[in-house]
Amino acid sequence: MIINKIAVKSQTPAIVIGSNPKDDVTRWLCKFSRKFDGMKELKNWITFATDQIDKQKARVAKVGGECQGVPELLFAQDEVDSVFGGGKGLPGMVDADTAKDLQGFWNYIIKFTAGLKGHGLFMGQSPVPADRRCDRQQTPIQAQYPLDAG
Repeated sequence: MIINKIAVKSQTPAIVIGSNPKDDVTRWLCKFSRKFDGMKELKNWITFATDQIDKQKARVAKVGGECQGVPELLFAQDEVDSVFGGGKGLPGMVDADTAKDLQGFWNYIIKFTAGLKGHGLFMGQSPVPADRRCDRQQTPIQAQYPLDAG
């Protein structure tokens, strides 16, 4: 739903790219421009999505940094906790080098795509450790901005 809310505000059709490493059955509530299913597709996901960032940079450069007419570029990665595995990957499925490449890719999206109308949505099922003072209870931000709000 978050992806759809951002995509609908795009001045041109949004580009939505996703990675669903554990399951090739689509359970998403958005339409993907391109989706990579399965653990074996993680490297292709990184390569393709990085290329899309380069293309977005070129689109923004053409319009002088104003982003007028530039589509929203959305990246959705599921199973972040599983594929990263604390930097070690997932035994027998994701090697440590790919896990580190994924981490670098996620950091790149977070740090460098905001000015390009880029957005990253990273998900996983493991709870945040209690030592970070987070739990699975609703946070104040979630209470202030519920997902079902218009």
